[in-house]
Amino acid sequence: MKNELEILIEKFLRHELTSSEADHLEMLLNDPKNMDSFREQLQIHFTLTQQRKFHVRSNGYPINQSIKKKKYFNWKSTIKYAAVFIVILGVMSLFWNRMYITEKQNNAKVVYIETEDGKKEVLEINEEKKILNKEGQLIATKSGNLITYKADPKARELVYNTLNVPNGTIFKIVLSDGSRVELNAGSQLKYPVNFIHGKDRRVFIKGEAFFDISSDSLHPFIVNTEDFNVTVLGTKFNISAYDNLKTSSTVLLEGSVSIENHVEKKKLIPGEMASVANSISSFDVREVDSRRYTAWRKGITIFQNENFGYIMKTLERKYNVQFVNNYSALEKEIFTATIVEEDIEEVLTLFSKSRPFKYKIDERKITIYKK
Repeated sequence: MKNELEILIEKFLRHELTSSEADHLEMLLNDPKNMDSFREQLQIHFTLTQQRKFHVRSNGYPINQSIKKKKYFNWKSTIKYAAVFIVILGVMSLFWNRMYITEKQNNAKVVYIETEDGKKEVLEINEEKKILNKEGQLIATKSGNLITYKADPKARELVYNTLNVPNGTIFKIVLSDGSRVELNAGSQLKYPVNFIHGKDRRVFIKGEAFFDISSDSLHPFIVNTEDFNVTVLGTKFNISAYDNLKTSSTVLLEGSVSIENHVEKKKLIPGEMASVANSISSFDVREVDSRRYTAWRKGITIFQNENFGYIMKTLERKYNVQFVNNYSALEKEIFTATIVEEDIEEVLTLFSKSRPFKYKIDERKITIYKK
C-alpha cells in the first residue's frame, strides 16, 4: 500500500494537488529522507519523459503521446534540469511555476481601446506609445503588452475606456489606482480612466482575467460580470466569464472576496473556487489548486476531463484560429491534456491519435472530419 508521501508525489506529478495538499507536501519535504524520496521519484519521472510530453486521456483510458523537441530536451539535460529544480525547491509555488509554466510569445499583432464616445484606438503590440484623452492630456503609456494609467487626483468625473484583447494574445494593464489586471485571449475589460474619491472602484469583464488589486479600505473594488459580481478591498484572484461557455468562475489566490448574484452571496478563502451556470443559479464552491486556473498567464493550458467542444473554444482563443467541426460526435469526447509550447498542428495531431479524426488547416481556419 502506498504511503502518504508517495500518494502526494504522484498527485503532484499529475498536476492534481489541491492547495492544502501542496502545503502538506511542502511540510513533509522538510524531512531529508522525504526529500531524498521526492528527488528519486522526480529523477525517474524526468528520465521517462526525456522528450516533451503531451498527456492525453480519452474516454477514461490514459494515452501518452510524445512530441520531439530535440533542441530543448535530451536525457542528460533533462536529468540536470530536474536536479536544479530539486536543489532550489523551498517554496512549492515557485517549483510549480518553473517546472510547468513557460513564457509564450504573443501571436496577435494589435489590441484596441474604445472610448465612451465610440472612438477606437488601435495599438500594435510591440510599439511604444503615449495615450492621450480628448483634451490632448497624457493619461497612460504603453510599452509592449502593458498599458499603465497615471492617477489624476483632480479628476471629478468617471470616464470609462474599454480594452479589447483579441484571440492569440495576453495583455496587461495597470489601472490608475495601481491595481494590475492581466487579460487572457479574447477578453474585454471596461474600466475608469481615473477612479474618483468617495466612489467604489468598479470594472466590467468579459472573458478571463487575473486581478491583483491595490488595497484601499475606503473604496471597495468591484468586478462585474454577466453572472455575478466580486467585491474586494485588496487581493489576488482569477475570473473566467466567457460568453460562449456554460459556466463562469472565480478562483481566489490571496486575501478574501465576496461573490454574489441574484440568488446568493458567498465569501471565499484562498484556494477556493466559486462557479455558477448563470445569474440565477446557486454557486458551487470547492477547494482547488489555484495554480491550475492561472497557468494561462505563462502560456500553459490545462484540460482536465473536458469535452472536445470546450477544448475547441479554448484553442480558438489561444491560437487565434477558427474551427469548423464536421464530426459532431467528437465534441462530447472527454480528454485530459497539458499544452506548453506545442503549436496548433502538434496539438491536433496528438488529439487525433487519442480519438481518431482528420483535420485540414487553411491559414487560420481548421476543419475537422470523421476519419
